[in-house]
Amino acid sequence: MKRKSQNIVNITLISILLTLLVAVLYYLPENFNFLGIPKLLRKVENLSLSIRFNFTAQSKSDIESGTLKSKAPKGFYKNFYLLLLDNATVEKFGSIKFSYEKWEEILNYLNSLDYPPKLIWFDLLLKDKQNIENLKKSLKKNKNIGQSFFLEILDNPQEIAKNIQAYNSETANILKRFEIPLKNVKIPEYIKINSSFLELFANFQLVGAGNIEKTDDLHSKLPLFTKVKYYIKENGNLKFTNIFYPSSALVAVTKILDSDIKNIEIKKNKVIIKDATYNGKKLDFVIPTDKNYFININYKGKNKSGFLRTMPLKDSTRASFVKNSIIFFGIDIEGITENQWYSPVGNLTSVEHLAYSIGTILNRDFIYETPVFINIIYLI
Repeated sequence: MKRKSQNIVNITLISILLTLLVAVLYYLPENFNFLGIPKLLRKVENLSLSIRFNFTAQSKSDIESGTLKSKAPKGFYKNFYLLLLDNATVEKFGSIKFSYEKWEEILNYLNSLDYPPKLIWFDLLLKDKQNIENLKKSLKKNKNIGQSFFLEILDNPQEIAKNIQAYNSETANILKRFEIPLKNVKIPEYIKINSSFLELFANFQLVGAGNIEKTDDLHSKLPLFTKVKYYIKENGNLKFTNIFYPSSALVAVTKILDSDIKNIEIKKNKVIIKDATYNGKKLDFVIPTDKNYFININYKGKNKSGFLRTMPLKDSTRASFVKNSIIFFGIDIEGITENQWYSPVGNLTSVEHLAYSIGTILNRDFIYETPVFINIIYLI
């Protein structure tokens, strides 16, 4: 009996030691990537995350099989509409290039409704340089229209030299009104800025970075702020500076809450939108974050699941929308994958990532990460 008890104690001790070893290896910083074990453990965690989300996320097959009963959009999701440049739209107009005249027609229609949208957001870029004058006027006069720009990290010195911009460049000047006074935050440093044709971009009243961060190969974190590196020439010397900008989701949420980007207050592990209107009440709207101002996105459905209300762009001028609607323009065309990022529920287009990011914040549907010591205690 003594020997059996001793064996149980030994097995228990070995289990605890192995658990502690796994925990230590998992939480090692990436620069201590001993034999690739921490990275492997994080991939296992991402796989676990995907499995958990896929058990709860709505899918197209759920709808078609009739097994879905309780996944109707709730809260602010009821006001979301994704108007997509999709295959049906391309087939109707004969080109992936959507004319500016057509964009102007859609914007005029939306803003002439009895209840104009609370927000209209372009999660796509407008690159053409022809016939822009009327669209410029439409963008300038409507305060409820915003657009994403997208950032890239570059490692190759030649690519960095080719794409890094001066802090007095046209792009930097356009973005100056959206700068955030932030310092000493460990977030990715971006070099390349992808935006619409600058003459159009300058006329959007709201702009933000549309990036979603990834851990290994899984995109699931929304950075509320992004960091861009610029160069400055002073007295013949070259210097570098980092400038912070808000994410598209943060700018959009601020607008939806009838506040202003100037009213954003940054505290430890939280971002506060002051003087906000939420559910009819004036308050300071608090967004809980991690130490680097990231939030975990709470995905509710897979691509084309029906959880997010979608509509071909070609039908947008015949549609009706609820009061205080939130309109997203995006791209979802078969064969185009540049704007598709792998999430815990599979591939999603950038506009779907954006919608779920905003939905997570507005519905206060946050996913909280437990402290390291709690996780270790739980493992033991």
